[in-house]
Amino acid sequence: METIQKYFFAGAAAALALVFVAWQIGYRTGLESTPTIQATQAQLLSDGKSIFGKIIDISGATLTIATLDSALPIRKVIIDSETVLGRLVPKDQKVYQSEITDFNGKIDTEKSSTALLQFPSPFASETISLTNLRVGDIVTVTAADTILLESTFTATRVSVQSPP
Repeated sequence: METIQKYFFAGAAAALALVFVAWQIGYRTGLESTPTIQATQAQLLSDGKSIFGKIIDISGATLTIATLDSALPIRKVIIDSETVLGRLVPKDQKVYQSEITDFNGKIDTEKSSTALLQFPSPFASETISLTNLRVGDIVTVTAADTILLESTFTATRVSVQSPP
């Protein structure tokens, strides 16, 4: 009986030691791969072509954006003649309610249809110019290519959030 206990405790100690060693290796690997993990997380949270941030400087046709991305917290965004600038503004409540009523009516009449219906947006898009942008504006910036690891890029669209 004593030999069984010795083997049991020796086996348990060895298993515990293996778990500890594996944890240490995983912990060190995680520390060494933090930039890769952050880039992967950013890819999962985004299509890779858009960023969200606050304008902290406007210099000519270049915006400096502060983002929540810890790998690249500051981005330079170049605005060219192809960049679409817009602002989302809340729709009039009566107009929006009417759109919802129309949408609900389409659902009732097209129950057998396979067409996908677009739910009405509570916002309307308004075209603006570069002079309408202000330091402190919260913006979503979109580019043609992946910008996850780009500190400077040209925007295809800049959408300003309206203040509440």
